[in-house]
Amino acid sequence: MVTVADETYAWDQIADVVDDYFKITREQRVRRTGDAWVEGRIETASLDGATVLEPHRHDSVGWFNRWESTFQSIRRRAIVRVIPDPNGYLVEVVVLKELEDLPKPEKGTVGPSTFGSELTMPSQRLEEVVRTHPSPRWIPMGRDPALEQRMLSDIHA
Repeated sequence: MVTVADETYAWDQIADVVDDYFKITREQRVRRTGDAWVEGRIETASLDGATVLEPHRHDSVGWFNRWESTFQSIRRRAIVRVIPDPNGYLVEVVVLKELEDLPKPEKGTVGPSTFGSELTMPSQRLEEVVRTHPSPRWIPMGRDPALEQRMLSDIHA
């Protein structure tokens, strides 16, 4: 429950907290149509989990999640529902976590004695460096309650 004195300010604060963790792709504000209220919704893009080498990112809560994101391809996305209530807004944060299922390791070779042609460094970077390549093979891992609670705590503050 979030108390609301100014609806625009309250919505902006909720969206700002979500934006601290994820990139917002869709935002539908709480609005009044006649005597009825329509709930608001914020949806985010999927984001690769923060690793131990990225202490500035806060989407992997706790050491287990941070190490898991370091050694596995983990991504998260959030859906936030903002439900109008006579006392303010009820806020529900759902963070969905997924694991990428690759047929083989990304940089794996056929066998241990096979040497790839990647032994030399390129003279200049030709493309953006990304940790994972797009894949349709994402396995749902359920919700991430630790990140949900952290986001709700930030929203409430």
